Formats: sequence, structure tokens, C-alpha cells
Amino acid sequence: MTPLHDSALVRLFGGVLALRLLASVAGAVLARTVRGEGGRATVANVNARVRAWWVMCAVFGAAVMTG
Repeated sequence: MTPLHDSALVRLFGGVLALRLLASVAGAVLARTVRGEGGRATVANVNARVRAWWVMCAVFGAAVMTG
């Protein structure tokens, strides 16, 4: 049985993907709307963390797919 045939795992990856997409969109919107220098630094920090989670989840997904 491959990981793609496990419905719970597919739902988990789908939910995580949806949350990461939502966080990415929120970060992009915040980056365009924040005016203050302190706010820009905070948004940049949040966006860096979101990008790091994309990488971590991609590595985890590759590890699960390869067994």
C-alpha cells in the first residue's frame, strides 16, 4: 500500500497544504498593507517562518513518499 492510498494521510496533507496556503496569502496581504518599520520587520519574520514551513513540509512529504 502506498501513502497515497491512505485516506487519513491524504486528508492530513491536504489540510496542512490548505493552512500553509492561507498563511502565505495572509503574509502577502500583510506585506502590502503594513506601513510602519516595526510592522514590516514583524511581517518579514512571519513570512520567513511560513517559507521555512513550506520547506519542512516538503521534506517531510518526500520522506513519507519514499518510505
